[in-house]
Amino acid sequence: MTDDSCSVSVHQPLHLSKLHSVTNVQSTKQPSQRASLLLALLGSILALAGLAAHSLSGPLVRTIGFWSGKAVTSQTQSDGRVGTIRRLAGSTPNFLFDFDVEFQLNERPSESLEQYIIQTDTPSNGIRVLLRGSTIAIVASPPGEQSSQFGQILASNLALGRPHRLRIVVETGQYLFVNLDGARYLIGNGTVDPDYRDVTITMPRGASSIASDAPNWTIRYNEIGRLRTIVLIASWIVGLIGLAMIASATPTPLVRDVVTWRRSTLVAVAEQLRSNRAIFLCGALGLFLLGSAFLLLWAKLMASATALPPQLLPGFSVTPSELPFKCEVIAFAFIQVAISALIAIIALKDIVPVRFLQDIIRPWIVVALLLTASLAAAATVHPVPVAAAFFGLSASLSAAILRSMLNHAPAEPVASSRSDRSKRMRTSILSRIALVLATPAHWIQKLRNPFVAAGLLLGCISLSVPFVTTWYPVVLPNDYTEFSERLSALPSLDRRQATSCATSVDGSSETDANCASFYALPSDALARTSQALNWAAAWQGEPGRVLFHHSYIYVPAAHLLRYGFDRKIAYLYGYGNTAFHAALMSLAGGPSLSSYFNTVPIAELIGLIGVALTVLYVTRSIWLAACAYLIALTAFYSISFVAIQLAISFSPLRYLGLMIQISSIAYACRHKPRFGLAAILAAACFSMFWNKEYGVLGLLGQGLFLLSPAAPLDWKTRVTSLAALLGIFAAGSLILNAPDAIITVGLGLFNVGMPVMTGHDKFVFLLYVVTLQLGALLLLWRGDASLRWFRVCVTPVIGCLFIKYAFNPSSPHLDFVLVAAVPLALMIFPWERIPAQLRQLSFFAAIFLLLGKTAIEADRFHESAVAFRAQLDQYDPKPWKQLRETIRFVLPEEPILRRAEAITKYAANSDRLLVLSPIDHLLSFYANAQYYCGGFELLSNIATDEIRDAVRRCAARPNTIIVYDNALDIRCQRSIYSPENRCVVRDMMKDTLKSIMETLDPSTINRLYESDQITIYKVGK
Repeated sequence: MTDDSCSVSVHQPLHLSKLHSVTNVQSTKQPSQRASLLLALLGSILALAGLAAHSLSGPLVRTIGFWSGKAVTSQTQSDGRVGTIRRLAGSTPNFLFDFDVEFQLNERPSESLEQYIIQTDTPSNGIRVLLRGSTIAIVASPPGEQSSQFGQILASNLALGRPHRLRIVVETGQYLFVNLDGARYLIGNGTVDPDYRDVTITMPRGASSIASDAPNWTIRYNEIGRLRTIVLIASWIVGLIGLAMIASATPTPLVRDVVTWRRSTLVAVAEQLRSNRAIFLCGALGLFLLGSAFLLLWAKLMASATALPPQLLPGFSVTPSELPFKCEVIAFAFIQVAISALIAIIALKDIVPVRFLQDIIRPWIVVALLLTASLAAAATVHPVPVAAAFFGLSASLSAAILRSMLNHAPAEPVASSRSDRSKRMRTSILSRIALVLATPAHWIQKLRNPFVAAGLLLGCISLSVPFVTTWYPVVLPNDYTEFSERLSALPSLDRRQATSCATSVDGSSETDANCASFYALPSDALARTSQALNWAAAWQGEPGRVLFHHSYIYVPAAHLLRYGFDRKIAYLYGYGNTAFHAALMSLAGGPSLSSYFNTVPIAELIGLIGVALTVLYVTRSIWLAACAYLIALTAFYSISFVAIQLAISFSPLRYLGLMIQISSIAYACRHKPRFGLAAILAAACFSMFWNKEYGVLGLLGQGLFLLSPAAPLDWKTRVTSLAALLGIFAAGSLILNAPDAIITVGLGLFNVGMPVMTGHDKFVFLLYVVTLQLGALLLLWRGDASLRWFRVCVTPVIGCLFIKYAFNPSSPHLDFVLVAAVPLALMIFPWERIPAQLRQLSFFAAIFLLLGKTAIEADRFHESAVAFRAQLDQYDPKPWKQLRETIRFVLPEEPILRRAEAITKYAANSDRLLVLSPIDHLLSFYANAQYYCGGFELLSNIATDEIRDAVRRCAARPNTIIVYDNALDIRCQRSIYSPENRCVVRDMMKDTLKSIMETLDPSTINRLYESDQITIYKVGK
């Protein structure tokens, strides 16, 4: 192959002189040309309308829902009771409510008596707006054991004798939008239970403190589950119609074959079935086997999911869902296997002699397969639609093969040729487009490449600056409810004391003398303080936050710097990825939290640059590389500052190994086979070492490439190379693991601690997965033959990236997938099919649009960081000077310092360390032991009896140091600010750690150190 055989060329010039001459000759077809241009314009409008409707489906559904919903007003209900709104049987439980209330206070309400303005469900469930004195607060506590209670003071000094307006908008699973006299609030994180059946709404009337005239109120409500589905499907259909209209007006062979579906096409398909029946029969057999394997795995997972709940320890539970496991993940995996197998079969068809297979294929084999697949499809249509789809496709393909085999004489193909009129029309349309675009494209081409590159580079750098400036200075919140920080507005009270004072608003505790300073705050200061308490309660109610998520990098990085590579500690995000962070920490001054968090932006920007460089290497186009970087940066900004600072799992650096694997495929296309094969194997080893989670996806693309005709290898070399890739996968899976570390990520497959998709979301997700990939394969197959196999082999790799979203279906995870998926899709698009002038102008326009979009997302990113830090500034964060940390923490230093000093002193000469603490990951970082019982993070990982027993056995070994933290005895605080049940979950997890200590034999352990904070024991003498 030549050096350019697999590069995506985007610089094929279009000769305008030829088009000018064609235009002069074809000047008599103006009506047809105008009709085609009008069709293309109308199609563009419909496509954009479909895209807009899909992108804005949320606001659109809410608008239509309110317009078409039911309304109840105070004039139609004399008793103030709306009654019960019952969910329709079999409908999607997705409700939309809009409460609009006008009320007036004639006298100051009692400080000791609560009065409700709005109450849904019962006083302990739903949404309630309550009055105590002149303070108005909202509390949302949805039903269910796993729900969370949220509350916030809206105003502390309501004016008397004047009307007030309160509006509350809530949608199932969304935030609570509140507006009181123009002041806006965003409360909670999904405050309506998606599984409720009945909602009782009561509007109290005639309360003593409220005006004698009953409050005027309006409630609009609607069930929007079906409406959301209709809007999404309608937008999809409108967009496809628009694309079809554009395609019909575009003079390409692909469109001609699809739009003008002639009999000759059907004849050609039948002839292909006849001549390649062995290949198609293998495909039908493969589909049948996939369906059978899917059913077997389904049964296995159902059995495991049924047996799992009794094994879970307190604090771990299964999220309610239609099924007890993530069936969409399994369906997605099988669909990707089917698409990859399709590509492999097409590849083998060109390099494997199949005549010997055709000689042994008999009609009875096809008939037997057809009957079996049909029966299997009929038996599984209702319970398992995905398996039914595999069986149905197998039956359909088998029937088509049988039909073609029964036709002994092949049908004569109908000759198809382009008419002169079609040729003239297509050429004339192209000439007009070229004439329109000639002037701007001419000036764009005049730009010198160095100046273009410098301008694009400057634009990318300038839009990356907001990420760096927003990240610094680093301020970390207090993730732990056990350690109370002080509010800057209330130096005499810490957080727990201030929360107790605010609790008196809903009557769950009594006000003591210390609360005088709390209620002495001005109204605006009290509102800010209550909002900070609300935020802190919601933040600290979760078992793991910033320091927890990042510990899976900074703890093993510090371990690597001290002990080197070993398998005694888990490298969850990959050895290479962690080693890179360790190198940055070393360059920044050594292992510390400050050196780690100060270098995180460098690592994440390198990941974004790696995506752009991959596109540049493959396409050799600075325009596409700039577009790829801006798209990746925009998606990265869309994740939001809070999520990016919260979890290192959103770091684009994780993609670096995968990008090198994709680049190795392009390298193999352009160079001699022996060099290309060496590059592929070396890239596979590097990627599995870097981050095996994405290295496995890259192995799929590399394996498909080695099967394809684009890899000019003999059979011996081809089989040996595939075996080597398989060996790399096996070695990476076995060697790059910590055998004794606890990893409970797999429990998420059974909905343990993970969000779940609704049935509608599963359908839409799988629909996108199938249609987009098959559509891409069809488009790419009709592109440049020299680029075909590179593009086709990378397509399923891009599709497999969405497994992360299938496993954790939340918006930040989808945006993180798009960081890599969209630039790679841009890389494999067949740009050579677009005329050069139109292509160049498209790049130019896309750059300007992306610059604007990225700037908007960068501004939102900065605003979210400002809002986040505004909450932290309520607590006066400070650096940990004695621990030599220069970044600022809301968490006080003193409790961490004393614990870290004691553990470091006594754990230095131990064989293993067991930390039983709610901050075990943080203490493990400062202790930096060589071996941990179960791992350095146990609080959120001891999920089953089996895991707890394994930790107990490790703790009973001689020369084990056990650290027991007295913070395990600190219970979560109950208030309207605390997400109560999540706080209870954290307490349950701490009780599990306490039970490990309680079951150890006291005669085998010796107390080495004891303080009011921790106790340190040693097993044995």
